[in-house]
Amino acid sequence: FRSGRAVLRLSKSSSRGVQPLHPHIPPEIQNMSLATMMLRFRAARRDLKFDNRSFIFSASDDQLARAQDVLHNLGLFGPTGHITELGKAAARYPVDAPLGKLLAKAEELRATNPNVLLAAIDIAANMEAEGIVPKSPRPWRDLRATNVNSDVLAQVEVLQKAATMSQEELDEFGIPEAQLYRALDMRRSLRARFSLEDAPAEILLSPVEMKILSELYCSSFLPWLYRRVDSGKGGRGGEVLYKGVGDGDTRLLSKGSVVNNAQYIVAYPFNLELKE
Repeated sequence: FRSGRAVLRLSKSSSRGVQPLHPHIPPEIQNMSLATMMLRFRAARRDLKFDNRSFIFSASDDQLARAQDVLHNLGLFGPTGHITELGKAAARYPVDAPLGKLLAKAEELRATNPNVLLAAIDIAANMEAEGIVPKSPRPWRDLRATNVNSDVLAQVEVLQKAATMSQEELDEFGIPEAQLYRALDMRRSLRARFSLEDAPAEILLSPVEMKILSELYCSSFLPWLYRRVDSGKGGRGGEVLYKGVGDGDTRLLSKGSVVNNAQYIVAYPFNLELKE
């Protein structure tokens, strides 16, 4: 909230050198989720609804109301718009609001399930980098530690393995360099926040830990995903999400998946089923 100097980090490739800036960089308010911005303002004891009026690119009252509703669904805001203790904890991390909730809840379980926090950090790092696993080609499959049918865990397993490899080795598996560096930078930053710099690069979740992580992931992302489904919009990658029912549970259908070539994937969210 103070005037200052902004520093933009450029990506550097051994083969292409420093990448040039785009001719136009959108304002940060357009790059960040409005709900995330509202959460951070409220944690800083500021009101985005009031401060928004002075922005060049201001949000509408309807957009602000929807953002507050998202935060309420996540349990980060109370019914009257006040920030909850969970919201204050989630706002401490430099990630989107749902990921902040995931990390905050995982930190609560750190004493008994430290691997859950490490995996949550990797999920946050991957999602902030918008994914490191390309849809094709698929030689990255050989980097996975398990065959669990999950896009989320596939990204985590590949990131953990990539953290121990050189760029020359990774080139053989088709891992995008820019996204990988972003994910690894975020991973290092988040691990440092939790004083986990010395934690092992690779972890293997037990069935119990996977169940706990899945429940945390559901509580953090299903409200957000359902809103996208109900409004007919896709996720960050542009995929179309569909609502379906299976085994008595409401599930999400996602067209296209990095794990399988099926036409539709039923996600809830770690156990994916093929639906042709």
